[in-house]
Amino acid sequence: MFLADKAALQKYYGQGFKEKSLPGNPNIEEIPKDDVIDGLKAAAGDTAKETYHKTQHGFEILEKIDPSKVRAPSKFAELFFIQLLALTSKS
Repeated sequence: MFLADKAALQKYYGQGFKEKSLPGNPNIEEIPKDDVIDGLKAAAGDTAKETYHKTQHGFEILEKIDPSKVRAPSKFAELFFIQLLALTSKS
């Protein structure tokens, strides 16, 4: 999911972030989880945060990513959003 909004990752990690270290497959659903994590760790290695850590950084990154950028390349994210919006509109 994070890979769908690389600009948000760049902004979050700041100077030294190496976007080219991230997996390049545009179909984010096909990227193995280990490749995503390894890519995030490599990309963030030279930043002030020094690495990617799921519990320390994950929620802060989620707050910053653009949902429309996640929905576009991910059919499963799009379906999730559709269902979520349908449930919230019934309330």
